[in-house]
Amino acid sequence: MSEKVGSSPSAVALRSLPKAEVHVHLEGCFEPTTLEQWAGEAGAPMLRPRDKLFQFDGLADFLHFLDWACGLANTQDRLDRKAYDFCASRERRDRLR
Repeated sequence: MSEKVGSSPSAVALRSLPKAEVHVHLEGCFEPTTLEQWAGEAGAPMLRPRDKLFQFDGLADFLHFLDWACGLANTQDRLDRKAYDFCASRERRDRLR
């Protein structure tokens, strides 16, 4: 960046900087296949078919899903897997840009 100290950075300079996620919601990190696996391991029924898992019928349905899904993410290994899967999905997304 060849901007002078104290001057406003240009839009081009800002766009060239590396990007980072600074705020991610837990519910945005779930993968349907992972939830299906964890539900099977826990003996918990799926709320609906995997291909419709993220289709919600209002706020109450979403909150019920969130309670169910977060209840499945109940060990350090599972939280580690969620973090890894999220980073891997962002890496794949960014390669496609």
